[in-house]
Amino acid sequence: MRAERDGQLDSVEDELFRLGRIVAGSHELELLLADHAGAVDGKVALVDTLIEGKVSPVTKTLVDQLVRHPRGVRVANGLGELADLAAKRRQRSVAHVRSAVALTAEQVDRLTATLTTIYSRPIALHVEVDASLAGGLQIKIGDEIIDGSIAGRLAALRRNLAS
Repeated sequence: MRAERDGQLDSVEDELFRLGRIVAGSHELELLLADHAGAVDGKVALVDTLIEGKVSPVTKTLVDQLVRHPRGVRVANGLGELADLAAKRRQRSVAHVRSAVALTAEQVDRLTATLTTIYSRPIALHVEVDASLAGGLQIKIGDEIIDGSIAGRLAALRRNLAS
């Protein structure tokens, strides 16, 4: 609510999403944060050194609270959930987009407009580059997955040939 009141909800959502991708992308960092035997203050200090001066105070507070009280949720997943909550607070649905290559600002704008038209509500994109897709996009909105990736098409072709 503080981020919304301060007009920072968009940036907080983006910071949480990006930090979640960073944590999920570092196996060692994720293990350190998930270690139940590790000192909580040490985990908070570690995360603080990573984000110091790079995120808003609201994001820092949320991350510190998540690291201190993960409630059985991995930190990367918790960050994603917080980003989703920020998007819902803005009354937007979240589209988790995986792309084989980085999307240009124009492509992001076109995709946002197209998904907003299809779903008849505002859509916030969380874009992640995943070279294993080999090309195309994979989009997840809620429980619905739109797989237009080359890897997805090849997998579908294999299933069809096996039938």
